[in-house]
Amino acid sequence: MLSSKKIPQGQLDVTGGQNLIFTNTTDSPPHTGTLINTLIWSEDISNKLNSGDIAEVISQVVRVSGSTAATIRYYLNSSASLSGATQIGIYSYGFSGLNIADFRRQLVVKSSTIIRVNGTVSGTLLNDYIAFGNYADVTVDLASLHIIFAIALGNTGDQFFVSSRKMIK
Repeated sequence: MLSSKKIPQGQLDVTGGQNLIFTNTTDSPPHTGTLINTLIWSEDISNKLNSGDIAEVISQVVRVSGSTAATIRYYLNSSASLSGATQIGIYSYGFSGLNIADFRRQLVVKSSTIIRVNGTVSGTLLNDYIAFGNYADVTVDLASLHIIFAIALGNTGDQFFVSSRKMIK
């Protein structure tokens, strides 16, 4: 909701704008050496979302070295673990010249126990700004909720890190 005060031409009033749930601009340690899906970061978002919220999570992924495919994923879980986690986003890329990528997913909180996400199984799109052929209603407990980022390398010699991440609603 914009304020009713007069705004000078060319300036933007962001009063009542988006709420920041978390932000982190510290580089994650470079991930290398394993081909298995590996947890890179997790954020506790317990009690940060409410029914009716629309939130967005964004991670900037950087390829340090290597040229093979990698697969990045978002998950929701009640703990900071991949065990039992529900995948809510996936992107697989071959990295033919793509070194930095913004991986985004929108979370629509339908109720205190359901979050709807697009692009849960399609691995071809970095963000969910366009039409998807798939979505999922994920059962959650908003009072005990973590969002997780993981990566699976295509070659043990490849290196990737997450240079920033944030979640807004």
